Amino acid sequence: SRERQTGMQMVQSVLERIGEAK
Repeated sequence: SRERQTGMQMVQSVLERIGEAK
C-alpha cells in the first residue's frame, strides 16, 4: 500500500542520515 511505501522511504532517509553521520 502507499503507507508501506512511505514507511520504506522514511527508513531509507534515516539510514542515509546514519550513514552520513557514521
